[in-house]
Amino acid sequence: MKQCIRINFTLEKIPKNFLTIIQENAHKHKLEGTGQIVDTTTLKIAACGDPHGIEVFVDFIHQITVDMVAGAIEIEPFVRQRDYRGVFRIIE
Repeated sequence: MKQCIRINFTLEKIPKNFLTIIQENAHKHKLEGTGQIVDTTTLKIAACGDPHGIEVFVDFIHQITVDMVAGAIEIEPFVRQRDYRGVFRIIE
């Protein structure tokens, strides 16, 4: 059974290639979904996959943002309404 989550957070400054690093980790754990920089400091991520992969992915997000987060990281489950076709994409 797949689990889906949305992650929203704001960073003080988004490092270059930040979403590429997130995308590589999502692929490593066979997750599908999207990552998007909404404005200069806000990111939105939607990820679906097996519960263990999601848990490891969330831990990874916490590790790489620990010194950069300006506020809380919002994580919420959601019911998937679109088909990501097995790929984690970056939306620009």
